[in-house]
Amino acid sequence: MKSAFGKLWFFSNFAWVFIFLALNCSTSKNIKVQKILVKPPEVESFAALLSLKGATHKGKIKLNLELFFREPRQVVFSPRTSWGSGFFKAKMEKDSVTIYFPKDEKYYKDKVETFQEKLNWGWEIKLQELMDIIINKNLDSASGAEITYKKFKNYENFELPYEIEIKFKNSGKKVKISFKEQKLNPALSAKIFQLQIPDTAQRVDLVGN
Repeated sequence: MKSAFGKLWFFSNFAWVFIFLALNCSTSKNIKVQKILVKPPEVESFAALLSLKGATHKGKIKLNLELFFREPRQVVFSPRTSWGSGFFKAKMEKDSVTIYFPKDEKYYKDKVETFQEKLNWGWEIKLQELMDIIINKNLDSASGAEITYKKFKNYENFELPYEIEIKFKNSGKKVKISFKEQKLNPALSAKIFQLQIPDTAQRVDLVGN
């Protein structure tokens, strides 16, 4: 009896092991191996197609921009429309900004702080902070605004937000930034960051109101 019971126990356990292996093999094709999410690397360069919508003192705005960044602190951006990009090209470097309008052969150059004052959108954050939110995405709050990152998508083996909402604390106005495309640390040509202004171009000023 002991021998028969032992055989029965052995074959019973063998059957369960066989069933487990069979089920495991049949379902292994449907098993998805998830990537381990890690902290994004330090941003040395950045490229994006984005939409910026928000309320200003002058009314609502909507801008579709092509933006590039590289260290040390160089940002180039230009508008994207159905007719392409060519209306203007702007470059921020350190504490200065230059905007060139090729069709009119005119350009504007000033300190970033002065440019923002003359722009007079009434946004309660500095332009450098806005760029830091767009590029580095490491500000959860600023002195005059609350920042919320949304619509995370997998990018390589980490996640990036594809929508950012900025709410200004005093006015309650909001700005929404939506990314159509974004690339972290891409190889960017030095030509992208060149802003060649011809000698015949006329320097103009912005009139704040």
